[in-house]
Amino acid sequence: MIKNAEPTVRNLLECLKEFTGTNKKLCQIVTVFECSMIADRTIREMQGVFPDFAGIIDKSFGILKPSEPLMDKSPELYEAHCKELIVRRISGENIEPATDAEIIAAISDLSLRAPLQRDCAYVMQKLFKKLFPGKLPDLLEIQESYEGSHLAVEMELRSKLADFR
Repeated sequence: MIKNAEPTVRNLLECLKEFTGTNKKLCQIVTVFECSMIADRTIREMQGVFPDFAGIIDKSFGILKPSEPLMDKSPELYEAHCKELIVRRISGENIEPATDAEIIAAISDLSLRAPLQRDCAYVMQKLFKKLFPGKLPDLLEIQESYEGSHLAVEMELRSKLADFR
């Protein structure tokens, strides 16, 4: 691989984004390339974190495709998705349920269509704080309806969103 190729590819993708404008198909193609770069970089990073599992991690690219809820979301959210799936794979956990990132993305989409129920907003807040510690200001602390009420919402979302992969 050519040294410093990633910034060059990133520059090319930025130019393509400007060129594609509102052409949805071309934008999706650019997104696929961006996600491929993020997945590759995350695989290399996780191999450094878990060197004993480097072989398993190296074969993880196929499970890292972005699901529908993650399309057009932030690269950081997709990277968190990739990391969670890799950790699940090396620990022998089921990779089918939705990741924390997929749940955040889906709730974000829902919030644009209708006001969120309290427990749904609580799940989003909780998962966001877990994935991005210190990034969410404590201005508005959402409380769940009653202790543990958010768990049913989270479990249902993990199950239903698994169909998007």
